[in-house]
Amino acid sequence: MIILDTNVVRGMAFNSTEARLVRVIRESKADRVALPWMAFEERLAQYVIAYNEAHSKAMSAHKDAARKLPDPTSAPAPALTDPAEVRDLWEARLRELVEVIPMTGGIFQEALEREAYQLAPAGRKSNIKTGARDVAIWLSAVEYAHTHPDETVYFVSGNTNDFTDGKGDYPAPMDADRGRAGDNFVHLTALSEVLERLATPMVVNEKDVEQRLQNYSRHVETTALVMWSAGEVADVTYHLSRAVTAQWQAGNKAEPVSFVLSRKRPLKSKLLKVDDVKAYKLGEDTWCTAQATWQFVGLAYLGDEEGYACCTWTAHVMMPLAEDGSAPQIFDSRLPEAPASSDGIDWPVRSYSVEEWATHTRNVRMQQSLLDGPLEDTMAWLYNRMTRHTNRAAIAAVRSQDRLDKIQLDVDLDAMAGDMKAAGFDDMDPDEREAAIDAERDKVYEQYDYFASDSDVANSEG
Repeated sequence: MIILDTNVVRGMAFNSTEARLVRVIRESKADRVALPWMAFEERLAQYVIAYNEAHSKAMSAHKDAARKLPDPTSAPAPALTDPAEVRDLWEARLRELVEVIPMTGGIFQEALEREAYQLAPAGRKSNIKTGARDVAIWLSAVEYAHTHPDETVYFVSGNTNDFTDGKGDYPAPMDADRGRAGDNFVHLTALSEVLERLATPMVVNEKDVEQRLQNYSRHVETTALVMWSAGEVADVTYHLSRAVTAQWQAGNKAEPVSFVLSRKRPLKSKLLKVDDVKAYKLGEDTWCTAQATWQFVGLAYLGDEEGYACCTWTAHVMMPLAEDGSAPQIFDSRLPEAPASSDGIDWPVRSYSVEEWATHTRNVRMQQSLLDGPLEDTMAWLYNRMTRHTNRAAIAAVRSQDRLDKIQLDVDLDAMAGDMKAAGFDDMDPDEREAAIDAERDKVYEQYDYFASDSDVANSEG
């Protein structure tokens, strides 16, 4: 177990090499990394206090700027995020790196007593008794080592004034604490000292890392879908991402768009580059961290207009390099942004006008009229719904020049399949029902392929 003091995590950026290696250690289960409860709460408090101070400065700047207006009250004040929400956001982020060691009532009581009597590591600063939190952190590490004699426990703190550097004698009663901790207790002053003991740096071929990321492109697309969504995505429905800056295909310029997100049709990714590759040997396995940038293309909305958009996304990744290793973990991602250039974007070959889709829908319905058996009435109902959807889209297209494409049709069919179940497909055997729905979807796509290859359509605009 690696037990960290507050000052260690305070001086460690989440995207730093040390933080990335901590993630590798945790994920590989080479060791565990933890904060005593008191250190965990102390770090969260520092985040909240820093936010409140920054907001206070923003309010002061706002007042100064408002005085330059004819009516100072007309300037909207900066919004304040609830400090409790700020704490929750940072707690979730911090728990990505560490677990928390609970503090017992006995440790809490002794921490206050030592501060009252000024017993190390508590003391007096500026004529004020302090150090109860230091005592709580120290005793939490000592007690964990005492109760887990089979584990090597690394206690890491740069606070040498209160905890010493661990190389000489400890002041009383810390010397008794050290004896209670046992021989498995290792006191160090820097996280790098622990990492050097546990992880051996390795040299790897960047091309191998790129290939492994390319092999997991669908995993990357699904992860982006979840991370860009405002909430959980259902299986047969879609919703929109937060507004992101992307290259809008129709206007060929950067615009704020919302991508259509669906588990059935995730965004299409292409790995652009991999930087800052680092690898470590932990036990028998080699783990790698890197910074990766992908291009994403997908269906999106610009206001009420529908079309394709492209953005780039940069994030850190972590993964084992073994062939049967787990999928890459993605963390510390930036906000999606528009590509620097429109060159090299993998746009879809073409999209189709609403009028073309209306013709296609009529052709499909004509073919489906030949259906026999119990599916006939239900499928007729399905295509009536599709026709109504297309007609509504046609009305909107007159105003906004919307373009519909095959991806949107797939999303619609998935939603309609859910409606079909509610309309009576649930009476069928589940396997038969799924097979029937898949078969009808295949027929739709067969008609689509025929429609897309028709010479009149192929020569039409769009």
